[in-house]
Amino acid sequence: AGKTIFLKGAPRLYQEPARHTPITNEKVVEHADNIRAASLVQKLLPHVGINSWGDYLTGNFLLVVVDKLSSQCHIISDIGNSFHLYQYSSPDHRSLVFSTNIDELAQATGKDEAIDYVSITEHLIQESITYPHTAYSDLYEFPYASCLSCDYSGEMIEISERQYWLPTC
Repeated sequence: AGKTIFLKGAPRLYQEPARHTPITNEKVVEHADNIRAASLVQKLLPHVGINSWGDYLTGNFLLVVVDKLSSQCHIISDIGNSFHLYQYSSPDHRSLVFSTNIDELAQATGKDEAIDYVSITEHLIQESITYPHTAYSDLYEFPYASCLSCDYSGEMIEISERQYWLPTC
């Protein structure tokens, strides 16, 4: 109750969550576009804290869970950051803006003239820009394999980030 879930892509369950927490009676809203994901979310929602969902998922996805009752938002990206989510945080930490389109994010945040010339030069030489930088100053690519939790109940947005996967040797 009170949760809105946005899903882009097609995550799959990597491992079944432990059934050590009580079942809740929350339902996933059924819609033609999210029927496949509904069963996956139904399995995770009652058993695992949202900031740990990445531990149980695989595939290409970008997942946003807004919990209106607790004034929290959780954003979970896949291991490859398939949908290239970009972010901007205002200097006063009162706003946080996300978009899958870097140019639209730059325009919406007034950063469309704030070109990062080091990144542009890097792109001209290497044909890529080093993660997490972008062609715009103060706009960054969202961390891969991470869950970003935002608590917006107070005047300032409190952000915590948890990277659920790192490569190992």
